Amino acid sequence: MGNDINSLSGIEFENICKNLIENMGFSVETTKASGDGGIDLIAYNHEPVLSGKYIIQCKRYSGSVGEPIIRDLYGVITSERANKGILMTTGYFTKSAIAFAEDKPIELIDGEQLDTLLKRHGVSIGVFSTVSNEDIIRIEQEIDNCNLEFKKSYNRFDGEMNVLLFSVDDDELYDDISAKYVTLRIYEAVQSAIYSLKSQSENIAIFSKILKDMKLGSGDISECQSIYYKYLSNEDNYKIILYNVAMPHDDEFIGGFWLDLMAVAGRYSENDTLRNIIDFHKSYMGELAKIIQHFTTSDFILKWVKEYEESLDLLLDSIG
Repeated sequence: MGNDINSLSGIEFENICKNLIENMGFSVETTKASGDGGIDLIAYNHEPVLSGKYIIQCKRYSGSVGEPIIRDLYGVITSERANKGILMTTGYFTKSAIAFAEDKPIELIDGEQLDTLLKRHGVSIGVFSTVSNEDIIRIEQEIDNCNLEFKKSYNRFDGEMNVLLFSVDDDELYDDISAKYVTLRIYEAVQSAIYSLKSQSENIAIFSKILKDMKLGSGDISECQSIYYKYLSNEDNYKIILYNVAMPHDDEFIGGFWLDLMAVAGRYSENDTLRNIIDFHKSYMGELAKIIQHFTTSDFILKWVKEYEESLDLLLDSIG
């Protein structure tokens, strides 16, 4: 286990463990509930076979974790009627601790195993220990200095989307389009941050600011960090979904989001509104590219937006 993790506070280490469990497909609650052994996190899985409740303890130790701590955890598992108890540590377990857990619903994850899991599931240790609050403020100010037109063009795009969604009287279709719309915006924000070619910590600061300007939250860094990691590491739940709502991808011309909009526009005779959505989307993507271009000398982002605009032009041509 690297030195970075040893510089984290107990709460920061707990958040790292929470991100890891979430990236593995669980929903996770942070709790201060106390029992004989205490509970740091409660995780839930709703998949067949694995479904149930999991009690998790997070111990940032440089030395050993002994049998008494494992015995306490076992008591909590029993009282909480949990499927399993998991203890994650940066240290290692004594032989007696391992022996006690052997025939019980307890999983012990030592520092070496934890390091492997963090790498496998794309969780960086202490990513924000490398970027100061001053740097985050500087990045946000740089974005603000060159994004006035972005906000205007994005507001027009978002406004036309709301006009179209207001006409939809099918609740299931409305929910599907709304979810894909949010997903598309997250995809574009992640792509933009990646194309900035900054460090990962700075990428997340950029991503956080863009989401805030897109009115997708408060811009809370820890929340945005979790979303960013899930996009990068959890292919089944995020990457494929994000890719499929965007365009172009693989050999496909168009993603599900735009197909749904075309279907709705046809049903409600809203082709003019759809054209406005596409026009304003092109405009805001162009302004977003200018913001990201500020952070890099590469023209990758411009190439991506050009491909995007070409696809949108083809989409406009296909509207009856």
